[in-house]
Amino acid sequence: MYVFLYTSLNHATHLINEISISGNFKTPKNVILNQIKHPLDSEFNNTIALEDQHRIYNLDIFTYVQVGYDKSKYIVLVQEKKNFTFKPLFEKIDGIGWSYGAKMFFNNIKGSTNQLGLSIGTGKFNIGEIKYNYKSLFNNKAKLFISYNTDENQDIDEQYHIKRHVVSIAYEKKIRHFDL
Repeated sequence: MYVFLYTSLNHATHLINEISISGNFKTPKNVILNQIKHPLDSEFNNTIALEDQHRIYNLDIFTYVQVGYDKSKYIVLVQEKKNFTFKPLFEKIDGIGWSYGAKMFFNNIKGSTNQLGLSIGTGKFNIGEIKYNYKSLFNNKAKLFISYNTDENQDIDEQYHIKRHVVSIAYEKKIRHFDL
């Protein structure tokens, strides 16, 4: 995560009366505006700006987020994730062995915070997964996952051939962390 907060070279206090957002080519402006809590017609507040920056980054559709001000403008600069991203896939099951392959993610589907992931692997066992992540535009702490997994392997003595298909739906919501 690359996070950088900048301020104007002119350190005089200014009332923020305008929000400027740039770098969002497919993400609608309102998706970003929903994450901004800094009030208009008030002085720039570093704490609120950092919180806004983290909320925007946690949408998980940007590789870069920068929040600051220049005179009376609250400035938000973002860089969207690429439409497709790839990751290597390495998985091991004790007693069976390794499998390898690739994961491909379709990011920011239709300008939303949703993501589709496809995984395929081969080796001592074959694996495949299709996973759709739905994230609410208004509450980035809540996510819905729908996935289909398949794997195929043999036992350690290669006597049994095992095929497994799993469909799962999961809901995740982050709650406040309390130190006890």
